[in-house]
Amino acid sequence: MNDPVNDLVVQWAGVVVPVVVTTVSALLGWVLWSMRKTYVTHEQCESCRTTMNNRLSGLEGVLENAPSSKDMQAVVVKLSDISGELKAANARAEGQAELLRALSRQVAMLNDYHVTKGK
Repeated sequence: MNDPVNDLVVQWAGVVVPVVVTTVSALLGWVLWSMRKTYVTHEQCESCRTTMNNRLSGLEGVLENAPSSKDMQAVVVKLSDISGELKAANARAEGQAELLRALSRQVAMLNDYHVTKGK
């Protein structure tokens, strides 16, 4: 009833089982150590959350003071009005320049007549 295979298994079981258990424990320890380095700790997460909340609060403050779409629409309307007024003022200035040229020609003609008449 002594089977040589069973005797060999029993003989090596005392060596193989501790080696396998030690190897598995070492691998499990390495995996846990690697996960500790990969995942964020609670302190790091809280620090990051505080920083992000501060940045978000700053952005919200800036956005509260930023003009709304209605404000921007009002600015666009005002700029359109100013553009129209500038075009009208430019047209009036061009018309006045034309009148000044005509008046200048008349003054030059009168000046020429009076200067030449006096000679």
